[in-house]
Amino acid sequence: MMHDSSPEAVADASTVYNMFVEGVLAETGYFRFYNGLNKIGKMPGMTRGIGYIKRDESCHIGTFLLQRFICKHPHIYRRVEKKLEELAPLAFAITEKGLEGKEINAFGVSRGDTRRFSQRQLAARMEVLARVRSKTIKEIYQTSDATVGMEP
Repeated sequence: MMHDSSPEAVADASTVYNMFVEGVLAETGYFRFYNGLNKIGKMPGMTRGIGYIKRDESCHIGTFLLQRFICKHPHIYRRVEKKLEELAPLAFAITEKGLEGKEINAFGVSRGDTRRFSQRQLAARMEVLARVRSKTIKEIYQTSDATVGMEP
C-alpha cells in the first residue's frame, strides 16, 4: 500500500486479508473450535467466549470497502472473484491441516463439515459482492447488517 494505493492494490489487500484470512480462515477456525467443544461438552465458558468473538468478528469482516470499490470500479469484481478462486484451495489445505488422513478431528468435527463451512464462507462473501454490482454508492451506505450476513 505504501508503493501502490490504486483501487486494484487496495482491493487485492482487502480480498486477501478481510475476505480470506478473516472471513474464511478465522471463521472456519471458530466453527471447528466452537462446534468441537460443544460436541464433546467441554469448556463451556471457552465455548461461550468463542461465540462472542465470532459474533464480534463478523462485524469487522466487512465487505464494505470492496463494495464501494466495485461500485466505482466494476472491473474489480472479477479481480476479487479471481483472487478468491486462487485462494480457495489454500483455505482447504490450511483448515484441514493436522487431520493427517483422519475424517474426523479429535473434537468430533468432520473434514467434510469443515470443508463445506469454508465453501459457504467463500460463497457468502462473493454473493454479497455480486449483489453490489447493480447498486449505487448511496444504496451501499443504506445496506443493513443482515443483508451482508453480519450477525446481530
